[in-house]
Amino acid sequence: RHAVNPDNSAEANLTMYPTWRASWFSEEFNAMVDEAVFERDPERRIELYREMQLRHMVEGPFAYMFQFRRNVVLRNEVDSYPWHALRTYYNQITKG
Repeated sequence: RHAVNPDNSAEANLTMYPTWRASWFSEEFNAMVDEAVFERDPERRIELYREMQLRHMVEGPFAYMFQFRRNVVLRNEVDSYPWHALRTYYNQITKG
């Protein structure tokens, strides 16, 4: 969603695409994403994503400055740890 924008028109209302919200549209990037998503050769797919990432840093609409990093250590006593990408819900963790 950070490199593809299927329809940049206001009527598309693709609010889940940061590229749409930034009004950034590139047919070339859309085609590159499609190619990488359906590439079966793992080495070729990695190379396609690497190329997209490098080009996106130069041509894309975003400046990435920070990234979440969450280290989690669990003990055998922990039965349930619901993982979420942005936060930890401590009230849902259970111990046996």
